[in-house]
Parts: sequence; C-alpha cells; structure tokens
Amino acid sequence: MPDSFTDIDTVVAPKKRHRFLWLKIPLALILACVAFEVLFLAWYWFVPPWGEMREGKIPASALIEDYQSQLADGDKKLPPLKWKPIIKSVPKSVSKVFILAEDSRFYEHDGFDYEAIAKAMDYNWKKKKIVRGASTISQQTSKNLFLSLSRNPLRKWHEVLLTYMLEAKLTKPQILHAYLNVAEFGTGIYGIEAAAQAYFKRSASGLSQEQAAQLAATLPSPKKHNPKSLTRAFQQRNRRVSSAIRMVDQYALGKKATGAASALPTSAELAERLREVMADPQGSLDDGDSPAADGVSPFVGGAPAADAESVSPAADDGSELPVDESVFPSETPVPSEAPSDGSSAEPVTPVDAEGE
Repeated sequence: MPDSFTDIDTVVAPKKRHRFLWLKIPLALILACVAFEVLFLAWYWFVPPWGEMREGKIPASALIEDYQSQLADGDKKLPPLKWKPIIKSVPKSVSKVFILAEDSRFYEHDGFDYEAIAKAMDYNWKKKKIVRGASTISQQTSKNLFLSLSRNPLRKWHEVLLTYMLEAKLTKPQILHAYLNVAEFGTGIYGIEAAAQAYFKRSASGLSQEQAAQLAATLPSPKKHNPKSLTRAFQQRNRRVSSAIRMVDQYALGKKATGAASALPTSAELAERLREVMADPQGSLDDGDSPAADGVSPFVGGAPAADAESVSPAADDGSELPVDESVFPSETPVPSEAPSDGSSAEPVTPVDAEGE
C-alpha cells in the first residue's frame, strides 16, 4: 500500500493515460488525413499551370507522363507516343459531337450531373451490376490531367475535389479545350490532333462530322474499340453518336420551320433524350430501335426525319456545319488570349514522326 499521495499518483496516473489512448490514436489519424487533404488541395490550387491552361497551353497529363515512363523503362511492346497539343480552337461542329457523346449537359452543370448520377445508380441497382456511368467531361478532364491509373482508395474522392477545382479555375470552353487535348484515343494516342492524324491522316481542323463521331465513339475504351479495330462495340457506339447528331440537327431544322415550335422539346428535354440515347448500354438503340435510326423523328409529332446526308453532310473538306445555338452556347472552346494567327503550339511532347 502506498505510504504517500505521491505514491498514489504514481500508481493511478498510468491507468488514466491508458483509458484515453483509444481516443488519441483515431484522432491522430483523422488529423493526419485532414492535413494531407489540405496539402493536396493547396498543391493543386497553386502548382498546376492554370494561367497557361487558360491560354490553351495544355501540359502533359498524368496518363501521358505514365506512358512516357513506360517507354523510358524500355517497354518495347508499346508504340511511340503520339501527342500534339493545339492552341487554336477545334471547329465547333467537331467539339459539338463530343459534347453530344459524352456530356449533353456540359454547359449546364457545375462539374457533376447529379440527375444523371441518380439515374445511373437506380439503373445499376435494378441490373444488380454497374453497367451505366454518369461521368462528365469535367470529371474526365480532371482525372486525365492529374490522377494516375493507380487504384488508390482516395482516387475517386480526389477526382471530386479536382473537378470542383477545375470548374473554379477554368471556363467551360477552356475545360473542353483541355479535354480534347489530353483524351486517350488509342494506345499511345492522346489528344484529338494526334487522333485525327493517326486514324484519318488529317488535322483536327479538317475532320468531318462523321470522323469526329468515330473519334467520340472511341472514348469509352480506346485501346480496344477504335476506327482501326472496328469491333462490334465500336460500331454500336458510333451509331449511337450518329443518332444523337441527327436528333440535334432535326431539332435545329425544326426550329426554323414555320409552325413547328409547338412540336419541339425544350433544350433541357433534348439534353435528356440525348443522354438516354448515349447511355443505352445494351445497344438496343443500335438495332433499329432508335427513333432517329429508323427515319422517324424523335420529337413530339412524329414527323419523318430528314435524310441523314442532308441533315449531317460529310463536310470532308473540314468546313463548318450548322450548330444550334440554343443547345450549344455561342461561346466556343477557344481559350482566352489564343494566338490571333491561329497557329498551333509547338508540341510539348515529341510526336511520332512516322504517323500511321
């Protein structure tokens, strides 16, 4: 038995310290995680060349740097890197196709299409598996630019943070410009300029609408399904993109027709229908079930659709195609302070000189 108060304190104090140890460890872990996230946000808020990106000068993305590392490590199975970032604007008739294919509400949301997310979750729940996604162009851009392919548990959370940051730092046209410059279109093929040269032997500014549709159809799985592989999945996706293009063209033509306004949907309704066309994961819209595919107007009234060629001319000479300004805002994906002479930037990363 202790013979003084000092002895009692010596015996009891360690027990008190151990009593609260279970609280201190989790608290320390939480504080460490918070500190890490603060540093993460601070790094990406200040370090990336946001100013240059506003001018259209897009840096090598995390995916491109990863590919460069694989080449540097001597992986001889990989083809040379093809990436040629451009400063001049992509024709609006071409960028329109990518918005239709990937994110019909691009100009309306804050980086996330919450309605699409809810519908995708409901659809996947009913199917008992993940078959439909709701990733926006902003999400894909932040992921491609900044995140590696590692399956880090925090990767999706960081994608969310970076998407909000991207929307805060850049305008919608600047985001779209960055997206088209870093998107993967095949093994070692990054950006629409390199893709246009690799698949069609022409500049992105000379792409026809049909060629742009093929490149947009490549995006979900570019290494397997692209204009060279011509797999069934690629052809189905390409038909869906073409159906979406026809829907918008019919909508634009209908607006100009006298007395047709009452039979036309609003821009929001059109965006919803476009999303449903592109989200169909089973290919039902590719087998003749698409309203636009069988020659019937997808709009109220059921008026016969115009011939596809008259609505969406090939424009193989690279000329601009009509764009409905009520669906696609007048602002174009031209970065601020782009060169007035329309010249493109020197490639940051060497492009395969041989081409394909």
